[in-house]
Amino acid sequence: MRGLISGIWLCLVATALHAQITIVHTPASLHPLPLVYTGKIPAIFLPDSKPTQSYITTHIIEVSADISVETNELISKLQERGKAEGVDAILLYGLGQKIIGPAGGVATLNGVGIKYKDSINYLDNIIRQRVVSTFDAAGKSGPSIILNYNWRGSYTDALDDEGQNFMVDSILPFDVHLLLLQKPEMYEYQMGFNNKLSRIRVSKNVAIEKAIQWIPDELKLDKYAVRVTDSYNSIEARYTIELMQEKGAAVNGASISYKQDPFIYLYFEYDAKGRIVAEKWYKVKGNKKWLWLSFDNRFHSNDPAQWPAK
Repeated sequence: MRGLISGIWLCLVATALHAQITIVHTPASLHPLPLVYTGKIPAIFLPDSKPTQSYITTHIIEVSADISVETNELISKLQERGKAEGVDAILLYGLGQKIIGPAGGVATLNGVGIKYKDSINYLDNIIRQRVVSTFDAAGKSGPSIILNYNWRGSYTDALDDEGQNFMVDSILPFDVHLLLLQKPEMYEYQMGFNNKLSRIRVSKNVAIEKAIQWIPDELKLDKYAVRVTDSYNSIEARYTIELMQEKGAAVNGASISYKQDPFIYLYFEYDAKGRIVAEKWYKVKGNKKWLWLSFDNRFHSNDPAQWPAK
């Protein structure tokens, strides 16, 4: 029964997150274009042949196997690797190489991954910048914060040091939209068992370094415990994050509790493309609930003329 319940939850969460994309990690690239998982088997082009479509070379893809394996099987392995790494096709260097050693030998095959330019239609799903407006408990507006992200979706910096510290202290531990809905693969985080988000690495200098750990609930796929450790005074804060979702609909927000008491409510606004274009974060204290943060999310472009510098 528990397995059945978990399966049902998995289907619900997968349905809710259908509009999100997953950027895949690839080795060092010939071109820094972010790749996404499409589930498609890449085409193979033999040596001295090329596609007629306009394309970008992405990175070297290679596989190896026991020396007895046939070339056709190596090609199948190379296609599986290319599918996992999000390429449209692979240009083979050759038809394989066999290396004999004292303990036997290996067969290798490699090629160059390519992405067709007309299939690069997903960059406008990736956050480029977030403008965050702040408010106090009386509803008075405070300073605005601008957060920048590269075209792999990783946070790079804030407009100033004050915004950087606010990002790490107040936004990053509870950023359900980017950490969970947009998939951790888009970020520079440590991944734990079964590719679950384990610990966030803060790459920029902050006034007080913090370790932030997301801990998935074993029974509910939409619930996380969050542990925030302040390395300066060794005080540990624990929170619980749970998605809010109407049946059969996209995730419309999340509730965050501190010591079982409501702490923050997050609400998401989607556009026709399924992107979260705006967010409202409400803070709770006692019986009072007020708008604390308002996010305006901006995205990268599919137009090569507007791509970031390599």
